[in-house]
Amino acid sequence: MKHRGWWLLLFILALGALALGIRTIRVSSATTTITFDEFPIGTVIGAQYSAKGVIFSGSGNGPFITSDAANPTSPVLSGDPLFFGSIIASFVTPSDPAKPATAKNVSFDAGYFDIVGSTTVTWSDINGNVLGSQANTHTGIERFNIPGSIGVFSIAITSNEPAGYAIDNLSFEIALSSTLRGSVLAAPVSGDGDAIVSGRSFTFLVEAINSATGTRDTSFSGLVSIDFPSANNDSVSQSPVMLTQGAGTVDLVLKSVDDTSSGRDFKLSSGASSGSGHLNVWFPAPMDVERWKNCNFSGCPNLGSYFCASACAGPFKQQAEFIALPATGVCRASVLVRNPAKGVSRQTTVEDVGPTLKNRYWNTGSIPSRAGCITDQLADSLGVKNGCSPGPFGHATVLWRFN
Repeated sequence: MKHRGWWLLLFILALGALALGIRTIRVSSATTTITFDEFPIGTVIGAQYSAKGVIFSGSGNGPFITSDAANPTSPVLSGDPLFFGSIIASFVTPSDPAKPATAKNVSFDAGYFDIVGSTTVTWSDINGNVLGSQANTHTGIERFNIPGSIGVFSIAITSNEPAGYAIDNLSFEIALSSTLRGSVLAAPVSGDGDAIVSGRSFTFLVEAINSATGTRDTSFSGLVSIDFPSANNDSVSQSPVMLTQGAGTVDLVLKSVDDTSSGRDFKLSSGASSGSGHLNVWFPAPMDVERWKNCNFSGCPNLGSYFCASACAGPFKQQAEFIALPATGVCRASVLVRNPAKGVSRQTTVEDVGPTLKNRYWNTGSIPSRAGCITDQLADSLGVKNGCSPGPFGHATVLWRFN
């Protein structure tokens, strides 16, 4: 059983300690240790330790420093009311206490406990999502060691603890800030970085990257929010993905781009950590072959022969490489076209409109059965067979995207 009847004697001893000078917070390497004798007994503690990376709160008027005859390293931090209130520790960025931070190697003493399982420590990530909890496993003073990286921990009596508890000797390391990075696993278009195909599921990898080393931060564990904003009702605000040891994956589907963008921007966020990036979006498009001179060409005008003219340019005095898309307003847009069957890509431009006039499927994600045309010259470069014998032929499903 704990004995707090020596309070007056300890108070006198504490005054003597104050007269000799209050000890400072100990910092060893990146580890901060707070012993709660850095301020006078009776001090209500809130943001006084923010420059070291932690802010305290709790029940009643908040936690305060007090003597405790049952703790050999008194003074301690007690909740309000004395020895029975809850205590919350929130980790912050020392240089900017308004910004939450992640801490690792968090440990502290708590007690003196008279009953096993009476008091529970709960820890959460930087967004307040609970990661774990632990009740005291023995009587007396117990050292709690919280695993992984956390943003907040709390301690409170959850059953019967006759004489209450306090905490002391809090140690932790404020983790270096991490940058969040997103990428596509097994990207379907080789040589184009983070690229996806419209309407097809892809696996999105999210990683926490140590800002100092540029490598994966394996100490980072927590939930990350993913956002692919869009003006075309194709937004993806993914439920947070859990990162374990700095990495996590989620399967997603994107269908469209805004206007003539090459792809989709994304944003990642987890408390003070954030990141952004871009995924190129390719469209699987069934396309006809548009000939310079149609089979059995006799002269202009000749609908479909770009020798005579196109919706964007012309006449063309020789064969050329370009594509036609089924909507106006995209003439001269730069595009990449790829024949997936051959693994061949070409950079070109939009120089015609067809076979229809008002289908901007790249903004809706609804790809039609005839999604455009490639010229005969471009078809040859891509390895798409076309010709006039025994009759007109030439058709292929290609991948294309705005460049």
